[in-house]
Amino acid sequence: MLDEIELRVASESAGRQLDSEAANLRTDGLAADSLRRLRTGIQADGSRRLAAAMDGRKAAGPTAWLAPPWGPLSVESMTLNQQQPKALQLSLPEGWSAQYVIGLLNSGDADGVFSLSFGGDDPAAIYRVMPVLAANGQAVYDALERLADKRVTVSPRSLEYLLVRSAPTMESGANRVLVRTADGWSQELLIGITSLGGLSAGDVPPDVVTWSYLSDSPIWNRGNRARLIALQREAGVNVFVVHPRSIPIPGLNGDWERKEPLLRDELRAYKGAGTVLLYVSWKDYVEPDRLRSSGFRRAIDPWVKQLVPLMISEGYGYGDWAVYPVDEPAGEGLALVGRLARSIKAADSNVRVYANPGAVGLTDLLPGGAVSSGLGAIDLWQPLLGVAADSLAPIFRRSGVERWSIYAVGTAPAKTILPNCYRKIAWEAQRLGATGFGFWSFSDTGGSSAWDDLDGTRPDWAAVYEAEAGVVTSRRWEAFRQGVMEYRLLDRCRRGTSTAGQVASCAELRKVIDSELGALQCR
Repeated sequence: MLDEIELRVASESAGRQLDSEAANLRTDGLAADSLRRLRTGIQADGSRRLAAAMDGRKAAGPTAWLAPPWGPLSVESMTLNQQQPKALQLSLPEGWSAQYVIGLLNSGDADGVFSLSFGGDDPAAIYRVMPVLAANGQAVYDALERLADKRVTVSPRSLEYLLVRSAPTMESGANRVLVRTADGWSQELLIGITSLGGLSAGDVPPDVVTWSYLSDSPIWNRGNRARLIALQREAGVNVFVVHPRSIPIPGLNGDWERKEPLLRDELRAYKGAGTVLLYVSWKDYVEPDRLRSSGFRRAIDPWVKQLVPLMISEGYGYGDWAVYPVDEPAGEGLALVGRLARSIKAADSNVRVYANPGAVGLTDLLPGGAVSSGLGAIDLWQPLLGVAADSLAPIFRRSGVERWSIYAVGTAPAKTILPNCYRKIAWEAQRLGATGFGFWSFSDTGGSSAWDDLDGTRPDWAAVYEAEAGVVTSRRWEAFRQGVMEYRLLDRCRRGTSTAGQVASCAELRKVIDSELGALQCR
């Protein structure tokens, strides 16, 4: 994209005159032209790669094949010169839906209409996996468009991916799919299913958070709040975050009057959905000297005494919420969270405090450091997956911290993160012994469209896409949802099973998940 604008002048005097005028130079047209050229170049590059793949293909005619649901899908992942898999073996818990991808290639010069018929029960859903342009220029197959029937049109010399979700599977067997076109071509695909019986979810669900704010435009709006909260709850999300703009600041005159209606509005939206974290973010709104002062700490006492009755009046007991003072604290920030936590608990020892360390240094881990000092005051811990989580996990185990979580951010652009990496967050939580997990972010786009990674000041982090009603789901979100379900089953397996069949099913499920996720590089 546009990097620098060079202005050439004929003389030194002309240069001096230009200095005074440069501040008023308008570059909107240049930036728009740069973005248009970037889009055109990226799209042309994608077309060239697909054309090269087609030209290198030995066999003529249509092609259909199978792929796992959360792995790579792209022109490059489809080796056109080799035979594509026509069979796929899946092991899944009894009562779960089998999910798999069907790839369709039309190497002809006219539209191809592919029809699907299923040997057993019709699937619960079929989605077209829509390609979305990521900020690094990749066309990522991510967004899921629900199909109304079992037919799809594939453009000339092009390919499509379909995600199929079967009806719940109760017995081992095989699903057969016949793919055909009007000119007589057909291909049978076979999905072998091993049903793992006797598995059930653990009684205590994990704490799951995705940092979705009601102010995340355009995905959220007042008309779809209930629908989006229900969508997240169905996926296992049970921890929600209240944005700082809705929370009064201690000691700031008039702040309660301005923000109390906003806070009540958010609390009512999340009522009954789980725990809420009050992300106060004082570090971003209060001068550093004042934040460290004894005067600010004294202002916390009346703030807490006003906050607790408000929470109770909205139906939130002490166990339903916590104060979230600083985001991703590290070093002095982590020590600050400990000091603020002690001030909050001095006002009311029942108020819980949450911390999500983004980094942990050696001095933080020493006796008397930020971690040991914070253990007695911070109730809910959620370190960042990586060095922070790896360092703190053994400390939490030794200290008897019963419930703690991890979270992942991943690399940008988020659209290019493999869906299995969203699923793997739950696997990492199991490995570390955490009782919760989450990721950034369900709906953050920086105020721009989730469908376009090039329309804002940075790439989008959202794992879903805005729509006229609700949202359009994605492979990344569905993979995360599966990870939550797998965590709950493995948690029950870890706590013990009663029959030999259940023991065998637990071992097989763990083997399948480990084989698919264990070696996957996601950090």
